Amino acid sequence: MSQEFEKKVLEKLDNFEGRFDKIEKTLEEHTSEFKKVNKVLQEHTDEFKKVNNVLNEHTEILKEHTEQFEKVRKDIYEVNNKIIKNGEYLKEMDLVIQYNTESIKKYNEENSKKIDVSLKAYEQLSAKVKINEGMISNLKSKDFQNDIRISALEDQIKNISMTA
Repeated sequence: MSQEFEKKVLEKLDNFEGRFDKIEKTLEEHTSEFKKVNKVLQEHTDEFKKVNNVLNEHTEILKEHTEQFEKVRKDIYEVNNKIIKNGEYLKEMDLVIQYNTESIKKYNEENSKKIDVSLKAYEQLSAKVKINEGMISNLKSKDFQNDIRISALEDQIKNISMTA
């Protein structure tokens, strides 16, 4: 029985050896495949690192743009506030201008009336001056005539007093 046992063990060992050969071959194939997968994985990892670097660069650029955008937004907010304040100031100025315009209109109307009255008064005064000039001229003429008469009367009195 020992030979039979030995024969069976040897057969089994041969069987195992064949199986071990197959396992080793499969292991070698798997190792080769794992190496290929590791290589691809390493390539992907390298690409990931490149992409990550690009993403980091883009993130930095995005942060800078965000900061610039915030500054511009604040500037726009300040400009809007100034526009609103200037708009309110302009509204106030419009009210002042309207008030001044109305005041100037009233002043012009009052002055126009005063000028009209003054022109009418001047015309009336001019007419009275012409009348008075005519009267003065008449009075001067009468005065001259009276001077001539007085002179003639004086001459007559002298002639009478000399003859008497």
